[in-house]
Amino acid sequence: MVDTPLNDAAVWRGRKRRLAFGFGALLVLAALFGAIIGNANSAAEQRRQAQAWYVHTLEVIVAAEGLKSAINMMMRGERGYLITGDEKFLKSYKQGLAEAPALVSRLEESTGDNPLQRRQVADLKQHMTSYYAVLDHVIRLRREGREAEAVAIVQSGSGYNQIEGLLAVLGGIEAEERRLLAERGRLNEIAEQAIQRHYYALATVGGVLLLIAGAAGISTARAQKRARAANERLRVSATTDELTGLANRRSFMSSLEIEVARAKRSGSPLSVAVADVDFFKKINDSYGHAGGDEVLRVLARTARETMRTSDVVGRLGGEEFAILMPDTDEHEARIACERLRGAIAGRKVRLDDGKETAVTLSTGIALLVPGEDRDRLVSRADGALYRAKEGGRNQVRLAA
Repeated sequence: MVDTPLNDAAVWRGRKRRLAFGFGALLVLAALFGAIIGNANSAAEQRRQAQAWYVHTLEVIVAAEGLKSAINMMMRGERGYLITGDEKFLKSYKQGLAEAPALVSRLEESTGDNPLQRRQVADLKQHMTSYYAVLDHVIRLRREGREAEAVAIVQSGSGYNQIEGLLAVLGGIEAEERRLLAERGRLNEIAEQAIQRHYYALATVGGVLLLIAGAAGISTARAQKRARAANERLRVSATTDELTGLANRRSFMSSLEIEVARAKRSGSPLSVAVADVDFFKKINDSYGHAGGDEVLRVLARTARETMRTSDVVGRLGGEEFAILMPDTDEHEARIACERLRGAIAGRKVRLDDGKETAVTLSTGIALLVPGEDRDRLVSRADGALYRAKEGGRNQVRLAA
């Protein structure tokens, strides 16, 4: 065949079209790779932000729960000293008094970027100042021998009113953090869905690009699986006591609130027990914190083995535990707690260094009465616990 100018022009145009197609394909591939990398970075950033939000919320809730514990310690110390006049009861009061300011500061630092939370923390600080003043006044009167005046202040309900106000403010702070967490989770889910839709759009690119889109889809699926696993770990860490594997204070109180509401609707009985390891400080002093931790782990295992599967066993903090017993009256609860007390007292705890130590448990039980909320129920059980301690320990007492 003879070459002609027309044939040469056609060949050149064909080459140009192929070059243009190839160059266009390279551009599409580059755009696809860029989009995939951008999506991966965006997803990683979304997960990072989501984890940061979870951790921030957990920090606020842990600080709030710690402050509640400090408030309760102060109240228990003040009441114990008022009743007995024994200075040893002021130890828990002083401990709570020392811990509370730092916890308030943590709340203030963690929520400072939220105007509503700033107002609530400011309100909290005012309530704390009033609460300190009431407790200090009662203790000072008792020290001066003016017991009747101190009792009158307690009976007037001023301290209880301050506690109610503090718990209400702390509840508001926690509620706001949970609301923000839910809102941020929703936005994160929308962002994740948008990223997923973008992946699907990229997957519609021609045959050569299907392999790349498939690899991106697999990568995304793995990332989502890791995110779900991370979320599950966060959920477990937020509701489980790390040392014992029991429900932590926040999880236990949440379960108790649900069961209180159910018991009020159905009229079924509901009992709560608060238990405390006897002479736990002596165990720590004798065997170190590692020995004390092993005692708490053994107690937790024994409680899980002894109590019913429908019961909720939680660690409130330190050596104090609580047991939620739905559909259980005082008589049944006492039998169950005596069984647990006997199981604990009947075994020796073997420590890591081979030594063994005996452990006993004091327990207070309260039955839910009409018009009572969860905090009052726990407070009455706590009062029964202190009567068990004062009565010689290693026993179960019912609340009045």
